[in-house]
Amino acid sequence: MSDYAPPIVATLLLWWGSTGVLLYLDGLSRRTFVWSMAGATALFALALWGIVATR
Repeated sequence: MSDYAPPIVATLLLWWGSTGVLLYLDGLSRRTFVWSMAGATALFALALWGIVATR
């Protein structure tokens, strides 16, 4: 059972952390939407690059 605890805890922390980020971004004013979307697009591009680089 102790082998499963670290991945479960890491997943829950990532889930709760990302939910907190989304709630924070939702509370920002409308004029920050473009910057938020640009940042999300950049993170998406980095994630895709990471997937391709580690194949």
